[in-house]
Amino acid sequence: MAETYHDWLNQTDLDEALRNELEAMDDSAIAESFSVPLSFGTGGIRGILGAGPSKLNIYTVKRALFGYAQTLADAHSSAKVVIAHDNRHFSRRFAETAAAVLAHFKIHAYLFESLRPTPVLSFAVKYLDCDGGIMITASHNPKDYNGIKLYNALGGQLVPDEAAKVIAAIDALPGLFDLPTINYDAAMKEGFVTVIGPDVDDAYLEEVLTLNEPGVKTLNVGFTPEHGTATVLGPEMLERAGFNVYKEESQSVVDPDFTHTASANPENEEAFEKLMELGHKETLDLLIATDPDADRIGLAVYHEGKYQLLSGNQTGVLMLDYLIKRHQAAGTLPDKPVVFSTIVSTDMAEIIAKRAGFSYVKTLTGFKYIGEQMELLKETPFAFFFGFEESYGYIVKDMTRDKDALQAALIASLMAEQAKKEGLTLIDKLHALYDTYGVYVEDLENIGLKGLAGRAKIDAIMAFFRDYHPKSFIRKNLTVKEDFLTSQAMSQGKTWTLNYPSDNVIKFSFKDFWFVLRPSGTEPKLKIYFMVKSDTLDTAHETLHELKNAVLAIVDKILESEPPL
Repeated sequence: MAETYHDWLNQTDLDEALRNELEAMDDSAIAESFSVPLSFGTGGIRGILGAGPSKLNIYTVKRALFGYAQTLADAHSSAKVVIAHDNRHFSRRFAETAAAVLAHFKIHAYLFESLRPTPVLSFAVKYLDCDGGIMITASHNPKDYNGIKLYNALGGQLVPDEAAKVIAAIDALPGLFDLPTINYDAAMKEGFVTVIGPDVDDAYLEEVLTLNEPGVKTLNVGFTPEHGTATVLGPEMLERAGFNVYKEESQSVVDPDFTHTASANPENEEAFEKLMELGHKETLDLLIATDPDADRIGLAVYHEGKYQLLSGNQTGVLMLDYLIKRHQAAGTLPDKPVVFSTIVSTDMAEIIAKRAGFSYVKTLTGFKYIGEQMELLKETPFAFFFGFEESYGYIVKDMTRDKDALQAALIASLMAEQAKKEGLTLIDKLHALYDTYGVYVEDLENIGLKGLAGRAKIDAIMAFFRDYHPKSFIRKNLTVKEDFLTSQAMSQGKTWTLNYPSDNVIKFSFKDFWFVLRPSGTEPKLKIYFMVKSDTLDTAHETLHELKNAVLAIVDKILESEPPL
C-alpha cells in the first residue's frame, strides 16, 4: 500500500491538485485511497473524487475508458460512440478524456456540446447508429462523487457479459501511469470528434412528444432539475406539451456544488423543499424533480392543502393504470403487451398488469436488465408496453434503453391533468387503486457503511442472511427464499434453480409481505427493501413497521458484534 502511494507521489507529471491532496494525507486517508482499486458496479464505475486508485480521478477514469475502447476496437473495424456528461466536478474534462481515448483506438466520438440528460445519450446511441455510449455522471449521488456509465449499441447500460469483457480488458492493461498519452485537441484536429447538440435534442423531443395528448391543459407544474441536466430540455418539453410550467429558478442553474438544494436525489423529501415553497406561492398542482442526470423522477402532489410525495412504486402503478386505460379507450393496445419491473418493486404492478391480460416480467435490480429484455421481445410476438423500477425510473416508449425522467415527466403531467379534470388528484387515484387491488406499501432502508470496515460489515450481514432459513417471521410462514448469488430458491424443503444472472441479492417472501437485502452497486451501503400487502392503509403500515423493526434488529445485532459475525 505504501509503495503504491509513493509511486503516485513520484510521478513527475502528476496532476497538481491530486499531488497536493496526496501530500496532505494521513495514514487513514492513504488506506482509504489505496486499499481497494475502484471497480465496476452498475454498468460502469462510480466513486468519490480524489487521489489514489480507490478514488475517481483522471487516471482511474482513463484506465476504465481504455478497457471499454479496447472491447469496441476488438469487435468493430470502425466503431462510433456517443459521449455526454452531467454538471458534476470534472465531468467535461472526463468527457473530453473519453473522446481522446477513443481516438487513440481510431474510434469516432460524437461529443455533446454541453451537459445532456442520460436518456438523451441513450437515445442518441441508436439515433446516430453508434456502437456504444459513455455518460459521465454519478446520477443522484452526493456532490463529491462522479462516475462513468457505459452503454452498448442498443443504448442500454452494459449487462454482465458485456461488462465482463470490459473488466477483462482493464485487467490486461499496464499500470495507471504506463498507459499511452492521449490528447483531446489532437483528437479534434485528426477528425475523430464531432460535436453534437440541437439536432439530436430536437429529434429526441419530437419522439417524446408523440406521447402527448391533444387538448388545452390547465395543470400548473413546478419543475426542478436540481442543478443538473434536465435544465436543458425538461421545461421546454413540458411547455411544448401545453402545460403551465414554473421553474425553481435557483436550482435551474448548472452547479456542480448543488448550492441551492438540500438533496439532489428526488427520492428524498429534502429535494422538494424549494419547489414546495414555489408551489404554495403559485398554487401548483404537481411538482416534478429530476436527479442530476435526469434518469430518475420524483413527484409531489397538492392534496388536501399540502404536498404529498409519491414513492417510485406509487408513481409506477399510477402510470401503468393510466396507460392501460388510455390505450384501452383509444383502441391502441398492442397485441401481447408486456410490462417489466424488478424483483424489488411492488407486487401491485403485477396484479394490475395481469388483470388487464398483460404479461409481466421481473428482472434483477438495474434498468440495464429491463433494456436487455426489451430487445429480446423483438424476437417474439410480444410487445413492450411499460417498464419501471422502484428507484424512480420509467420507460414508456421504446426510444431509450435507460430510465427516462423526461418521458416520465410528460406522462405524470398528463395523468395529473386528467385527474384534475375529474376533480381529483393523483392521491385520490392511488386510493382508488387500493380499493380495487388491495393496499400495497413499500419502504427502503439504506444503511451506510463506508470504508474497509463497512464493506466487512456488509459482507457479514449478507453471510448471515444467506445461512438464515426461518420457518416463519412475525407470525407468517416463509413461502420462498431466493438467493440470486447462488441462483437457488427454496420452499418447504424443495429447491430449484433461478433463471437470473448471478447477483448478491437475497429475498425472503412470506404471505402478504417480503424483504430483500442487496449491497448497493454504486455507493458504500446496504439496501433493504420491504413490501407489505393488506386490506387497509393502517394495518399495512402497522405490519410494515413491525417487519422493518424485526429485520433491522437482526442487522443491528450483527453490526454490534466484534469482530463481525
